[in-house]
Amino acid sequence: MKTRIPPYSEVRAMVLDALYSMIKGARGNGIWFRSSQVAKRVPLPRVPVIANLVKEVIEELCERGLVRVWSESRRGKTYYITKDSPLWKKAKRGRRLEVVENT
Repeated sequence: MKTRIPPYSEVRAMVLDALYSMIKGARGNGIWFRSSQVAKRVPLPRVPVIANLVKEVIEELCERGLVRVWSESRRGKTYYITKDSPLWKKAKRGRRLEVVENT
């Protein structure tokens, strides 16, 4: 059985929705996560190619300064988003994260 791989833009939207729900549920000043935790929240099959796409989206957000790397190990990177991030501010105001401006 073949797995349908959605376009990058769809995966990006799903990752932003997963991050939105993680931020909305946060009770502190930040969230820490690995790309695998975000991949589990994305409504797609759990196959390596999807996990790599999720990681690419998170890395893109890192390059834009919206997500930061907390630590790196053999198991991968741990990322974090704090209350100072535009993603955090948008999500806490109840605005979906479909379009993220580069700020």
